[in-house]
Amino acid sequence: KLDANFAAPLNEVAYCYARFRMYDKAFDAMQRYIGLLPNESNPQDSYAEILRMGGKFEDALIHYHASLKIDPSFVESQLGIADTYALMGDEPQARSEYAVAIQHARSKSQAASWNLNAAVTYVRERDFSRADAAFRSAARQAHQDDLAVPEAEAWRMMATYQLDGAVALQLLKKAEDTLQEKHSIAPAALQEELALVLRERASRAARDGKLSLATATLQRLQQMADASQDQNIQLAYDGAAGAVLVAQGKYEEALPHLENDDRNPLSVKLLVSVYRKQGASELADQTAKILASWNEPTLEQALVVTEFRTREAATASSLRRM
Repeated sequence: KLDANFAAPLNEVAYCYARFRMYDKAFDAMQRYIGLLPNESNPQDSYAEILRMGGKFEDALIHYHASLKIDPSFVESQLGIADTYALMGDEPQARSEYAVAIQHARSKSQAASWNLNAAVTYVRERDFSRADAAFRSAARQAHQDDLAVPEAEAWRMMATYQLDGAVALQLLKKAEDTLQEKHSIAPAALQEELALVLRERASRAARDGKLSLATATLQRLQQMADASQDQNIQLAYDGAAGAVLVAQGKYEEALPHLENDDRNPLSVKLLVSVYRKQGASELADQTAKILASWNEPTLEQALVVTEFRTREAATASSLRRM
């Protein structure tokens, strides 16, 4: 209202609308943002990301390429192209695009993070042997570059899809051991990753029926959350608490934890299940619809959403035939 030509708030409000899945308003704000800054890459890149969130993948690719045409060094748009192909299910093309992004990364840390994105493409394909090889390679490179967090991330991410619970726990121990080595990195980053490792350990132990390990790990994570104001650590605790309580059949207690962690598909999937067990069918259907339209290029999305979409479609088809 004070200045209709002040561009920055349009970018921010577009992301706010997108988070509420009000995509028409988000797209409108982004188009105005681009109109005010037609010669800058960031508006094109941001518009592409929001288009991708809304499932408009081909349009997203157009705007990522437009960003790179304005500034070929805007490597975040190259990453965006790779992420978009990954969400589209074209994993070989995604890996090819990730390779270009990694080659032009501005730092070893950036390259390490994008290496993990590339490894996730094998998880999407359910080619877990190649995923293992890719994550091991990413961990080795991160170790050589003294990048503790990406190295630990690689071991943690590798643990998430293991069929053998003992193997998963071994990988999580490697992740924790990595974080406990001496590193020249801010303690906050190490603590955030440790919280995610503990979340996965508690959740996995609960799924495997190892409730004493799950409870002990959850207590440790709660201590971290109580001693910190870091929201990411709090969310890791909420996600773990929700998973452990669901495994114990304590659905009412699990609910607020899962609702707090509603930006993680793993918790949202559990939330759908809890709503249905409680007979809250309308809430369950609304949440299931949100999860089925989740288009963010993360490991959690790869683990949950494709399988969830297939299962929901099969259930809907079965109900229609009855």
